[in-house]
Amino acid sequence: MLKPVPPTVFIVSQTLFVSSVGK
Repeated sequence: MLKPVPPTVFIVSQTLFVSSVGK
């Protein structure tokens, strides 16, 4: 089920999460 993802995908998702929460 779990696939290896590029670090960029993780970074982008983290950035979006932080920006959406830190409003």
